[in-house]
Amino acid sequence: MSEKWISSIQYFETKIKRLGDTLMIRIGPKPSGFIVMVVVLSAGFPSSLFGQNYHPLETGTEWYYENIEYGPMSISMTGDKLVLGVWTKVRHQEEALQTYENFWTCDDDGNLFLHGAHNLDDGWQAVYVPPVKMINAPLYLNSTWITEDIMVYDFDGNPIWGPFNYGLKVYWEGEVNVPAGDFYAYGVGINPSIKSAHFKSIDSHDMFGRRGEETEDPPPGYPEDWYAADIGMVRHIDAAPWYWNLVWWKGPQPTSSKEDSWGRLKFGLK
Repeated sequence: MSEKWISSIQYFETKIKRLGDTLMIRIGPKPSGFIVMVVVLSAGFPSSLFGQNYHPLETGTEWYYENIEYGPMSISMTGDKLVLGVWTKVRHQEEALQTYENFWTCDDDGNLFLHGAHNLDDGWQAVYVPPVKMINAPLYLNSTWITEDIMVYDFDGNPIWGPFNYGLKVYWEGEVNVPAGDFYAYGVGINPSIKSAHFKSIDSHDMFGRRGEETEDPPPGYPEDWYAADIGMVRHIDAAPWYWNLVWWKGPQPTSSKEDSWGRLKFGLK
C-alpha cells in the first residue's frame, strides 16, 4: 500500500476519474480559502499517477464506428509487424470501400507513435522515420507537441518524400456523447502554427493509409481524433463535418461497469 499526497493552499474542486488502476485528482482554487489535504491510498497503482493509455494496442482489441455519410468502420489490433527494424502493433481498419493498416508503438508513459501505413487494396505504403508522435501523454487542454524532420520511406527503406514536421494540439477536453456511451475525452488535431504541419498526401492517401480522393480535411485548429483513456478513439472526423462515432468496443475495459465508468462519474465539493 502506497500513499500519494496532493495538497492545495485553497479550497480544491476535484474531479475523480478511475481508469483501471489509476486515480486522478484535479486541483483548483476557490475563494472560500482554507487549507485542504487529500490522501489517495492506492494499491497496485502504476508508478506514474498521471501515466495513461489512450490507445490500447493489445491484440484482439476491437472498435466499431458508424458514420452517417460513409457507413460503418471497424478497427482491430491484429498482431505484430516488423517495420524497418522496429516491432510495431498492427491496427487493421475496414470500411465499405477499402481496407488499410497502420503500425503503432506506445511507451511506458503513454506516448503513442505512428510508424507507417499500408493500404491493402491498392498497395500504397509508407514508413515514417522518426515515428510520428500522435499522443504526448498526459493529454490536457491546449497542450502541443511536434515531431520534426520526418522522412517517408517504403517498406524496403527507399526514400519517398521528406523531411517534414508534424505538430498536434489538444483542442478539446470534456465529455463526449457517442452511441457507446459518455466518455471524458481529449480532442486532438493538427496545429496550424507549426510550419509544414500537414502531411503531404501521396497518391491521395492520408498518413494512416486511407485513400480519400473525395474527402476534405477538417479545418486547421479543429480536433480530428477524440481519445478516452483505456478505451481509445471514441470519435474521429475524416471529412468535415462527418464524424465516425464509437458504437461498441471489445478489449481492455475500465475497472467499473459501463454505467459507472470513469467517463460518467462526476465528483466535486461545492
